[in-house]
Amino acid sequence: MQLWLWMLVAGQSEFAARSLSVVCGTLSLPLFYQLLRRCGGRVSALAGCCILAVSAFHVYYSQEARIHALACFLCIAAAYTLIRACKLGGGWRWMAYALAAIACLYTFFYVTLILLALNLAVLFRRKMPDRGWWLANSLALAAWTPWLALAYSRLHPFIDNRLLPVPAPTPLELLELDSVGTEFGLTASRRPEVLPLALLILALALLAGWLLIRKASLGRYLLLGWAIVPTLAIDLLSLKLPVYQARYFLIGLPGWIAVAVLGLGAGLSGSRRRTVGVMAAAGAVLFSVETAFALHNNYADPSYARDDYRQAFAVMRASALPDEALIYDLPIQYTAVSYYGQGLGMPAIALPVPNPPDLLPEIALSPNNQDQRATQDQLNRLSGQYGGFWLLLYGDTGHWTEDWLDSHRLLVADRWFGVVQLKHYRPGPSPGAGTLAGGSPAGQDFGPLRLSAVRTAALQLGQRLGVDLLWTVTSVPAKDYAVSLQLFDPSNRRVAQLDGPPLQGGIGTSRWQAGQSYPDEVALPLPASLAPGIYRLTMAVYDAQLNPAGLPQDIALLPYLPNQIASAKPNAVSDAGWSLRSVEWAGDGSGGLIVVAKGTVQARPAKDYTWFAHLLDARGRLVGQDDHPPLVSTSSWQPGEQIQEIFRLPSTSQAVTLELGAYDSSGARVPYKTANGSADHLEIQLSGR
Repeated sequence: MQLWLWMLVAGQSEFAARSLSVVCGTLSLPLFYQLLRRCGGRVSALAGCCILAVSAFHVYYSQEARIHALACFLCIAAAYTLIRACKLGGGWRWMAYALAAIACLYTFFYVTLILLALNLAVLFRRKMPDRGWWLANSLALAAWTPWLALAYSRLHPFIDNRLLPVPAPTPLELLELDSVGTEFGLTASRRPEVLPLALLILALALLAGWLLIRKASLGRYLLLGWAIVPTLAIDLLSLKLPVYQARYFLIGLPGWIAVAVLGLGAGLSGSRRRTVGVMAAAGAVLFSVETAFALHNNYADPSYARDDYRQAFAVMRASALPDEALIYDLPIQYTAVSYYGQGLGMPAIALPVPNPPDLLPEIALSPNNQDQRATQDQLNRLSGQYGGFWLLLYGDTGHWTEDWLDSHRLLVADRWFGVVQLKHYRPGPSPGAGTLAGGSPAGQDFGPLRLSAVRTAALQLGQRLGVDLLWTVTSVPAKDYAVSLQLFDPSNRRVAQLDGPPLQGGIGTSRWQAGQSYPDEVALPLPASLAPGIYRLTMAVYDAQLNPAGLPQDIALLPYLPNQIASAKPNAVSDAGWSLRSVEWAGDGSGGLIVVAKGTVQARPAKDYTWFAHLLDARGRLVGQDDHPPLVSTSSWQPGEQIQEIFRLPSTSQAVTLELGAYDSSGARVPYKTANGSADHLEIQLSGR
């Protein structure tokens, strides 16, 4: 809630989300200084403030959008106002403590342990606290009651369902986590001496606590309870339920620092000041060295990189194909997906399916509250809708989605961004010749690889041109090949190019098997401006030494017609094995008329045919002509393949009729049947074009 209110003022950017923690972490320093100065003098206050300022643990969470830095600041405020109210009294001081306590309770559940520890110290030192203490705490509890009721409704299913399938940490593991994590942060050096040093510093802090008890005042008892009670309580809860997170201890860090500096300060003023002084100096040196390593790791070591959703989504934006979808493995990731995935351009689906389906995303975290059968059914449905999938993994312990995709799709990329994993899947190979739904015949050979079919999207300025390819293997390739796709404009100038291995390198061509079909898809970036006309999409295949596998070949012709397009739907069926369902035409702006005929192959043609397109004037005289064979000979066409034939004719005002048809090597034309009868060509009126 606090972060939501903050971002209403600060904005919705990442800086705004993190700036609250930055502000709270910074403000904690002067407030902590005042707290220690009230309890132990300026020297101890300065020492404690410096330790908190360089603590890698505190620095790390003072840069995150989580609320732990805010909770730490409010705990310091609650301790400071409580000590001042107990010492000096006054209604406004107790009110200040009550407000600080309410703010704590509305920020983080575990802060209740801090408030409990502070107030137990008050009860321990005072047989009967004054009326202000009772009123302030009663007010805090009363104000917290509505939130407590809401929290119970959310925590009850959380505790019931968030039974993560991992064992609770052992007491020894907790000791290691408490000491290393709290003292040196999450980016502590992995050197073997870190744990012994952390335990030595912990022992020194416990000694300081003993020295503090000997000369304890009310304020010092409060600080001692602040350090010990929450740590023990969280550890005991962790042994009961596996809900341990090192970041929970940030709220107790100021208490431990206060005990250490005040206890050692008390020892330095006693009879053993030389021994205590040597131990304090040694502890300071050890802490400084390891903290320096931890801070260095935090900022300079890539292996400690934070979760980088921004970069993961940048990869998807740059590489995602039109037929793909994003699956994120935990529903709780919806916040990252909704923020970083803005404008992603593909659907995002949360899996596994929660059980029950209406379970809150924040608690659908483990196989205990996930439906495996429903998840697999959903993946089966999605596989019929999308060709490829991006899988964003963060913490799913069941791995059902990942296992299903690993077994049903081809993994073509696997990258890590901190602890966030991004995997990319495409359809795997299939036996036989295979088909490409909606594809056009290709039939070009590139060494041992044959491009059987190709399917392209429409040209759009500044967008990526989706190109689907279907490869078949005529013989086992001995090399790993790469493919170069190049797009040439009507003046034969190259305007776009994309090079890379087929299947994005998921399976090198040297591992392809003869008799298998491999579907592939790429996205060719297009420039921001294109001239109207006919574009050639050309392919070349080459090996690592840039040796070509065959000659470059045109695999598709693409029209770009930004001007007004006219169309007709002849729905003509030929006797040769294909039908033409539509014809479109438009001027290319440079004296040419572009005609696009689209259709479908019903049966494999027995001959090779040549297309013709004739422009006739009002008297039936020929004023323009384009005769050419298709890119792929008609005798190699297969049923179900799509036809898109493009003609360029002179744009003349005399033309009123377009004749379309095909003829064989003897000149015999192919008959067509339409709703108006049969003829050896299609006749389309161009009037009004």
